[in-house]
Amino acid sequence: MSDAIARRRPAAALRADAAFHRVIVERAGNPILTQLVTWLTEKLQRIELAYFGQVESGSASVDEHRALLRAIRAGDLNEAVKQLGTNWECPIVTDEPSGEAG
Repeated sequence: MSDAIARRRPAAALRADAAFHRVIVERAGNPILTQLVTWLTEKLQRIELAYFGQVESGSASVDEHRALLRAIRAGDLNEAVKQLGTNWECPIVTDEPSGEAG
């Protein structure tokens, strides 16, 4: 994902991000959760493509993934939940005007 972001390949970054989250969701062993996250991922693709098209946004996501992995490896459930929330709550739309239409 990091390489795709650095090379400004948002579609490749999006695929890597989806694969990362798919592993975590599937490990939960909840088929309904897997189905829901898959459905949401498909619906959000256009928004996420724009997000990963911004190097600083994509780099932040890479850092969040690394923090999440550290928490998982350490067996720290509370920190893992916190890091996952940080990653998924990342503001794609801000309250600040960008000066661009649409």
